[in-house]
Amino acid sequence: MGNIQGFICNLRQRKEIFKRRRRVAVTLDQHKILRFWQKRNWLTLLLVPVSLFFYLVIFIRRLFYKIHLLKSDKPPVPVIVVGNIYIGGTGKTPFVIWLCNWLKSRGYKPGVVSRGYGGDSSKHPLLVTEKTLSQDSGDEPQEIFQATNVPVMVGRDRLANAFELYSKYKCNIIISDDGLQHYRLARDYEFTIFDGSRGKGNGLLFPAGPLREPMSRAVPTKVVINGDNCHDLNGDHFYLRLTNLINLLNGEVVDIHEFTKDKIHAVAGIGNPQRFFNDLRAFGFDVIPHIFPDHYDYSEENLEFNDDIPVIMTGKDSVKCRKFANRKMWIAPVSITVDSEIESDIDDFLKY
Repeated sequence: MGNIQGFICNLRQRKEIFKRRRRVAVTLDQHKILRFWQKRNWLTLLLVPVSLFFYLVIFIRRLFYKIHLLKSDKPPVPVIVVGNIYIGGTGKTPFVIWLCNWLKSRGYKPGVVSRGYGGDSSKHPLLVTEKTLSQDSGDEPQEIFQATNVPVMVGRDRLANAFELYSKYKCNIIISDDGLQHYRLARDYEFTIFDGSRGKGNGLLFPAGPLREPMSRAVPTKVVINGDNCHDLNGDHFYLRLTNLINLLNGEVVDIHEFTKDKIHAVAGIGNPQRFFNDLRAFGFDVIPHIFPDHYDYSEENLEFNDDIPVIMTGKDSVKCRKFANRKMWIAPVSITVDSEIESDIDDFLKY
């Protein structure tokens, strides 16, 4: 009997390992697709008819909201949406963290609504607290809460969660992390975030290109570009910088310039892992890259590399690795600086 149970247990473990490896393989294919979408070629042009159908669906949906066949609503406080139209990571979450802390410094009490991708939807709506597991809330809401200590509500119904933040937690400004296409939640101000290294890609709608909506959607919004190197977009900029490393086990903080190990394992389960690896290489590290799916739920085995080389990960990944942290694991949090025009524009908006 014991041998049968052991066999079944071993079979389940093998199945889980296979599923995790398959997700990693799918992720590598996804990043190849994003690179493929950077330029126009014969295949992207063949997909344009499908993109035209996609555009028609987008147009009709937006039209229904404009003529009030579909209803939108909001609490009686300012609502700011931080989103993107480019599929993949653009830097929304660091910008949301900066925005929350900036608003707090101005005396506001912001609250954040998030879809909670990667979390357990059966437990939503959910208010993120110190005891919330990232498996329940998703990694980005957890990261936002830990970096800002503002109320963060997770769930599919952003509108209901926004009203909850207003009525129960007395938030006087609501920030939607993502949700540019979630028109049921009305908004007063919109940020569209682009990654400066990718820009608008080939400028085509999905599936011919990387855009969720046409570029015209960004026109009435505040366009903000993550970094430089973007020649096909106009907008203000923000910059993400690595400054310190924080030990995941004991919280020790080390200046990244003074970190003694040259060779590192770099772990990234984010939308644009290559940016993270390049940032580490810029500090002289010999990077061994490990790419995982966005919102990946790590296991201890994922980060066992059978050597003594330090493991450096993003802040987003760290919230899912604390339960099995060891001394080799380090977080590379980002600091953010923004163009002064961004602050001025938000100040002007909040005056009216």
